[in-house]
Formats: sequence, C-alpha cells, structure tokens
Amino acid sequence: MGGAMKFGFVAAIVSMLVSGTAYGGGQATAPVPIDPASWLSYDDYPVSAVKVGQHGTVSYRVFVGDDGGVISCIVTKSSGVPALDNQSCASIMQRARFIPAKDRAGRVRSGAYDGKVTWTVPQDASAGMPTTSMRIVFSATLDREGALVNCRMTFGSQDQPPPMEICRSMRETATRVGVAHRPDSPDGVFLVSESTTEFTGKPIAGVAPQPLTEIGRRTVRFHVDETGRATDCREERSGELFSTARSPCAEAPRYRTFDGSPVATDGVVTDRSGWRRRPSPDGV
Repeated sequence: MGGAMKFGFVAAIVSMLVSGTAYGGGQATAPVPIDPASWLSYDDYPVSAVKVGQHGTVSYRVFVGDDGGVISCIVTKSSGVPALDNQSCASIMQRARFIPAKDRAGRVRSGAYDGKVTWTVPQDASAGMPTTSMRIVFSATLDREGALVNCRMTFGSQDQPPPMEICRSMRETATRVGVAHRPDSPDGVFLVSESTTEFTGKPIAGVAPQPLTEIGRRTVRFHVDETGRATDCREERSGELFSTARSPCAEAPRYRTFDGSPVATDGVVTDRSGWRRRPSPDGV
C-alpha cells in the first residue's frame, strides 16, 4: 500500500513521487509519510551541482522503525550526480518522519518506503539567469526518407526531451538545405544544434563541442553591467540554423551570480548547426 505526494519550492524545484512498500509477516499498512514537503529545501541543493547546472532524479528506499523514525536510506537508482544522491538520503535521514506501518492486528511494525526526488536547477533563484558558462546540445536523427527518428536535448550528462518545435525546425531546415539525404550517410543523418554561452573567466560546463559538418552559425557578443543587464549585443550570422534563441539583449533579461554578488562581465553566445553520420543504424 502507499500514496503519492509531490511538492515544490521556490528556486530549485524539488518534487517527490512516493510509493510505500511494506514488508514483514501480516502487515496491513505501509509507513505513511508526514509532511514530506518539509524534508528538503533549496538550501539543500549542493552548491557544486548548482554551479555547473547538474540535475536529475534520485530513487531511494528508506527503512522505517516502529516509532516512525528513519533507520536507514539507500539509493536504488542514481541520478548520475553523486552530490544529489548523497544529499537526498542525508536530508531524508535528518528530517523524514512517518506514521509507522501496522500489521493486520493493528500493531505497529517496521516497514520500507520507496520514493523519488527530482532536483531541477533553478533558473531564477533570486532574479535573472545565472552567469554560468554552459553548452546545450539538441540532437536529432533522420532516416533515409528524411523522417524524424528521435530527438533529444543533452545538457552536460543529463538527457531530456526537447521542445518539439525545435525538433521540427531541425528536420525542416535539414530537408530544405539538402542534408536529409546525404549519399555518404546511408543509415540516416545525425543532426546537431549546439548553443554555447561563455562568460569571462568561467569554464564551460557540459558536453564537449560536437564534431560535425557545420551548415550554420550565429555569434552574439555582449556585456553584462553591474545591475545584471545585458547590453551592447553584436551579432554575426552565416549559413542556416536549425533554431535560434533570442538575443541576450532582447527584453532586457537580467543576469546574476549564484552568491548574489554584483555582476560585471562579458559574454558570448555561439549557436551552430550541422550534421554528421549516424554511428550505427539503431542509435545516437
């Protein structure tokens, strides 16, 4: 038996989907969580993970004593980020409380509880976009007829489904410029749309640049003043692009540092699109 609970908080959105599993002879109810929204907060988000944009979902199992306290916590499925795995169990061990499991006679017993914690990097922890250098890659595969086989967004080591309009844009542009039917790519075409944002003195976090035959590029250089406003955007463009993000100076977006200190830096956004052969017929 079990339930489901989802909660969130400002900045780092941490949601929890839980399902209890009881164990032991004759148990009639599983442990019931008490106020799981209080188990984690934005302050728990590891600084090392926030700074490089690491996120992910941690699946865990806790063992609950007959007094409702957590005896132990183990990660059953890693997020791929050790800091998030460790912090999930550490916070839950410290704060989680349960109504104990009961057997068929109504006697309290120990039990187990399964749950998930999803860590999402805040885009607006205080105000504005973080001044963190990063690289985001959209990847799509077309088959020999030019149909879209798959499409995904890769950010660092994390994969997420991308907005479908970007996938459609990649396919349409590839078809228009003749990339969809390359004679030297018999198993289909692997498309790449890459966006890199760099700030002065900040190393790139995320995947390395993709080796590809480039068909389009856009470079935007800009300055961020001490108030966090992007100014003096200078754009250069060549060839075709699958998709183009807004200029940093559009609608006066604000930038910030993670510690809230004043911002004064230079930045450059590089968008490029291209293709390379699929490494195998069945995958990216």
